[in-house]
Amino acid sequence: MPAFDFRYSRPYGSASRWTNGRADPNATPPETERAQQLQVSGIEIGVIGLIALLSAVALGIDTVLALGVTGLVGLVAVVGAEPSSPGLEAIFEEMAHHFSVSIVLFLFMGQLALRGGLAEDLFQALSGWLPRIHGGIAASTAFAAAVLGPGSGSSAATSAGIARIALPGMISAGYDRRLASASVAMGSLVSSLLPTSSLLVLFAILTGTDVAKLAVSGTVPAMLLAALCCVTTIILLRRRPALAPVVKLPAMRERLMRLGIAGPLLLLALFVMAGLASGLLSPLLAGLVGTGGMLVLAVARQALRPKASASALAAAIARQTAYAIAGALAALVFNRFLAVSGIPELVRASLASFPADGWLVVGLIACLDLLLGAILEPVALLAVMLPPTLPIVTHLGFEPSWYGVFTILLIEIGAILPPIGRNCEAIQSSSGAMVRADDVFNGLSPYLLCALAVVIAVALFPALVQVLPVNLF
Repeated sequence: MPAFDFRYSRPYGSASRWTNGRADPNATPPETERAQQLQVSGIEIGVIGLIALLSAVALGIDTVLALGVTGLVGLVAVVGAEPSSPGLEAIFEEMAHHFSVSIVLFLFMGQLALRGGLAEDLFQALSGWLPRIHGGIAASTAFAAAVLGPGSGSSAATSAGIARIALPGMISAGYDRRLASASVAMGSLVSSLLPTSSLLVLFAILTGTDVAKLAVSGTVPAMLLAALCCVTTIILLRRRPALAPVVKLPAMRERLMRLGIAGPLLLLALFVMAGLASGLLSPLLAGLVGTGGMLVLAVARQALRPKASASALAAAIARQTAYAIAGALAALVFNRFLAVSGIPELVRASLASFPADGWLVVGLIACLDLLLGAILEPVALLAVMLPPTLPIVTHLGFEPSWYGVFTILLIEIGAILPPIGRNCEAIQSSSGAMVRADDVFNGLSPYLLCALAVVIAVALFPALVQVLPVNLF
């Protein structure tokens, strides 16, 4: 009678180390088996967390709240519920190490500019001088959004704030609603790639890359996009001059007065960006200089207008800044949850056995960025997309800094794509029913070609992203 083989009697999924009463050298050790079971469990929890986050956002739950709660619960489920457990403690120590004070300062600086009335001052000053150029008010709008938008924490918030300030004056001056809306949206898009961009800083925090290098990586693509938009506007106005009628300049005295109010703000913003881009200022020092200067200018502006409620303004700025910081922290928590769940390793292992061209994979990721960028806030999208996609991109040989600029550019383009376009909705709702949604989308049509051209240029010529970090740091 043949001896009974215990290998066929053990339960499915277990690993017996004994065969016919003898130790099996090929059996999986118990500690390895437990680690494998934990990995599988972590992946399952990670998938559940992703589904829970997307479901919460679809149901209208606040994105920051959904990110934070899902990420924290997921971390506890994967690592353990004890706050002093080595795994959880190490994760929070790493998060604290990566989180940069500079993002707090940039966010505060951006909120001061948008909510302290400084953006309005800058727009009024520029619109008093640039109308000598055909379409000068549209250029003033885009320039104001690009200069003051990087630290706002959200291109949708920048679009809404600039739209409230600029659209009424542009439309009353006879500007076409489509051109006026497009100038706001494209200025906000350019701002997301400039130095002090909170999205670039957040990407650096989530990936552990150098903040200073990544902060200046998008400067050349941003300048290229701005140049293409200017050329597009010139072509449109030559074909249809009625889109932007010539506006009479204010009196010289009024123009000088406006410039005297907004001039220090413009110089401060340009100094902070140039200092960060040139390496003269570190991210922390740039944030301190920018925040301190904006605070002084905001206080001076309120002194000129005593009817404004300084306490209400301070409360609004503090509330919005705290919300943006909470969003960054929530994204960091959710990012770490996905990282420890094992999903990145699973994706990377699957990719190793999948013989796909690198550009094909990057193209698929780009399509996801465009699609989800129209729906999700950039902070949430970065937290969701980076853990599974960054290992893929680096495995394929792409630089993290290049991927950061490429991803943020695509996310922000997705935010203005029809038929959803979160930023377009923000412009339409902030205009006081002066523009319709189709006005915004129709006005953006030629400019979207400029944005897609920059995406192709960044993909084909990575040096556009790397030239400043390589030469400055």
